Amino acid sequence: MAKSDEKVIDAKKILRDFQRAYEAKKKWLKQAEEDFQFALGKQWDDDDVEKLSKVGVRALTINKIRPNIFLLTGLESQNRTDYQAYPEGGEDSLVANIVTSLLKNSMKTCDGDYRVSEQFENGLTCGECYMEPYLDYSYDMINPKLKLKAANFFECFPEPGFQMYDLSDAEYFCKIKFDLSKDKLLQIFPDKEKEIDDTPVGKIDLQEWGNLRTLEGMEIQRKGYNKEDDVSVGNIEGEEPLYDLVEYYYKKYVKKYYVAKKGVGLKEVIDDTEADRTIEIDKQTDTAQGRFPMKKITKYEPEIWCAALVGSKVLDNSRCWTYPKWKSYPFIPYFTYRSTQKLKDPELLVQGIVRGLKDPQREVNKRRTQTLRILNTSANSGWISAKGVIADKDAWKDFASSAGVILEYELKKATDQRPEKILPTPLSQGHEQMAQEASDDLKAISGINADLLAMSDKAVSGVAIGIRQRQGMVMVQKIFDNLSQTKRLLGRFILSIFSEIYDVESAIRVLGDQFIKDSFSVPVMQPQPDPMTGQMKQMPVMKQDGSGIEMQLDEKLVQETMNNVLSNSGIGVYDVSVGESASNETTKYANFMVLMDMASKYPGVIPPEVLVGESLISESSKQKITDSIEAQKAAMANNPPQQPPA
Repeated sequence: MAKSDEKVIDAKKILRDFQRAYEAKKKWLKQAEEDFQFALGKQWDDDDVEKLSKVGVRALTINKIRPNIFLLTGLESQNRTDYQAYPEGGEDSLVANIVTSLLKNSMKTCDGDYRVSEQFENGLTCGECYMEPYLDYSYDMINPKLKLKAANFFECFPEPGFQMYDLSDAEYFCKIKFDLSKDKLLQIFPDKEKEIDDTPVGKIDLQEWGNLRTLEGMEIQRKGYNKEDDVSVGNIEGEEPLYDLVEYYYKKYVKKYYVAKKGVGLKEVIDDTEADRTIEIDKQTDTAQGRFPMKKITKYEPEIWCAALVGSKVLDNSRCWTYPKWKSYPFIPYFTYRSTQKLKDPELLVQGIVRGLKDPQREVNKRRTQTLRILNTSANSGWISAKGVIADKDAWKDFASSAGVILEYELKKATDQRPEKILPTPLSQGHEQMAQEASDDLKAISGINADLLAMSDKAVSGVAIGIRQRQGMVMVQKIFDNLSQTKRLLGRFILSIFSEIYDVESAIRVLGDQFIKDSFSVPVMQPQPDPMTGQMKQMPVMKQDGSGIEMQLDEKLVQETMNNVLSNSGIGVYDVSVGESASNETTKYANFMVLMDMASKYPGVIPPEVLVGESLISESSKQKITDSIEAQKAAMANNPPQQPPA
């Protein structure tokens, strides 16, 4: 249960900070909405579509943006990576293996790969997307499930001007949920029914900020907002009222007291009195007579708190559920492109790949529409004839360009000439050239070039195609570097909340009995006489068949190790580092072929077990082959080859 504060934070402060963050992001929100519309196919202004429709012209949409997004998301899917914990020291290898297994299980149970792909696609489109991890207690109140949700672009509002990718320098972070029913609010705050009923303001007016000027006496909006400035829609008049919930995450600076001693470290104490008492005890017990005396340290440390605001009521103000295990906000950002410069127009600082493609896309659509219009109007370009020659003008007007039609004309005078078709104006070369230039601009701006697509008009080898693709990746490498940064942040976050997701028993089930047996078995010891001295000492017990030492599971070691992994908040700092490893078959096969090539060039350098482990055969087959290799090694050790007599 999160720690609650007896002092409720001021609702006006929450709204002021939220207004500041919203106003700084307001222009970007309009751009982001248009980015999504372009990516999904709405690429014309409604007025232009209506004007063309009135003259019988359909506004063509040749969506060349969507394939670029498909390509980049396909590259992300094909090159997915698994989490891998790397030991900081040789003694941390076992811990690293345990952390790796639990990280992979966490991502599997919450469909983490697909959620990250969704975050990546949303970020590609508009420039940013925040992943919100949370715990789902719907079916298990003891061992909740980790869930991941990619937040919508209009829900998250960090403090303007933050520079660190992980949001660590932002003083607050606002998240708004629009149009919640009373039942939904009660699910979140089951003990706040009276406060919800007494809330005079249920909606946040993002246009006028009326509830910032006066927090009391405002009516609940029942007809929705102007869609030009706001993405939320109110409820229909006569239905139950809807509420907007603002979650205000902020840094609360708390005074902390420590005593420090060289070679010992920091120890947190309650207050000044305890600090003085601890220092005095240390002086009395220190045999070195204060050679390294204790020092008292007083400092203000930021804690992450979350206040929930509905209308004018702060329903809750408590320490964030992830603190102190995760000492930042529980939101993992992804930015396609982000600049940290201070600009007059902040909407330029965060962009996706769609932003720069919209003007060339408009050009393509308009040129194709104009070209089709010219072709259609020139199909029946008209006829010229002497007056009175054409007998039925309406028939010539309607059917003169139709196939197989028979039309009549009559030459009444000797000077009359037969009707002649008016030659249509040929298509403008300028239109064709501008359309081609717009298509080329789309490729150049997006960075999706022929190298990345591995397109070639010549027959080339697969190795050459791979090299060209890697060259093409240079243009979009920054996008995938940011994705790797996001995935590492998410991995460290999951590692920090292991104790919320697993207990010792559930973690052991994830690891499996065989892993526990192989990792935590120790020799069975019993008192036996030493052959050299004859004195009794603890010696390993041999198996009855003489095949080796009798082993048993060290239950205490299992408990200590698992408790350390689940509860040690510093494990991700001092013991292991969270990274990535290849998980898709294409990359694994490429790595395997590299190892095979090295093994052929340097025999005996790469153990057979490594080659088996990197192969793509099933795990059960790998285990059988590995067991067979171990058995052969043991047989050779017990029966070494006889040396021929000299």
